[in-house]
Amino acid sequence: MTGRKAALWSIPAIGAALGVLGIVHAMGPDRDAIRAALADELAKLEAMPADDPVRKDRRIHELKDVENYQIHARALWLKLERLHGPVHEAAQLDEEARKKVLPFLARGVQPGDAALDECRALLDSYGNTRYGPALRARQKDLRAAPEKPKTDPVQFLATVSRERVQGRFARALTLVDDALRDPAAAAEFIAKLKAAREEILKSSKTRAERLLAQAATDRDPAPLEKALPDFSGLPEAGRIEAMIRQLRTR
Repeated sequence: MTGRKAALWSIPAIGAALGVLGIVHAMGPDRDAIRAALADELAKLEAMPADDPVRKDRRIHELKDVENYQIHARALWLKLERLHGPVHEAAQLDEEARKKVLPFLARGVQPGDAALDECRALLDSYGNTRYGPALRARQKDLRAAPEKPKTDPVQFLATVSRERVQGRFARALTLVDDALRDPAAAAEFIAKLKAAREEILKSSKTRAERLLAQAATDRDPAPLEKALPDFSGLPEAGRIEAMIRQLRTR
């Protein structure tokens, strides 16, 4: 009787245990739903435009960080992993292209072999990225642009020297700085331009010291006011302006 009662009592206990297991199972992850969600995300990834690999790469990273996908949708997660390799490489190339191509395009059309050679090099490296069409358009514009007249270095430096000797330091400095910004300038010419620039700064300082000393002696700001435009953009301009104000207030 005791054994029979124990058997009868065990039936409700088994039922309760099975109920608990059912609840635990219901509370666990829904693997089918997880797999369906990842499949949907993969479809969205494949539909993304190819010209924005950075955004696609970022989304793959986000999906790979979802632990449930890796645990409960392993086959699809491995597909995501295989997709990541080429997308990540494309994203890195796109980011590199952005840093190098955009500054080149921002400079505008600069006629000359140097700009055309740079454009060709960028096309070789990044022609298959989203920047390829813009580079090809710039290459076409560069080929159609009239050739920039070549500067005779000897004649140009003679002009700069004449401006400096005649005290037109601002004009001489502007000529040199404009020439230094020319990407087609030869290295030897650039070295001579830099030397000419140093000579301009040295001469302007010497001339300014004389003018300031004379103005202090004569207490006359007129010569300084007349000379001031020739020092525009040079370090001495501030000192000359200060002396003019000082003499005017006396």
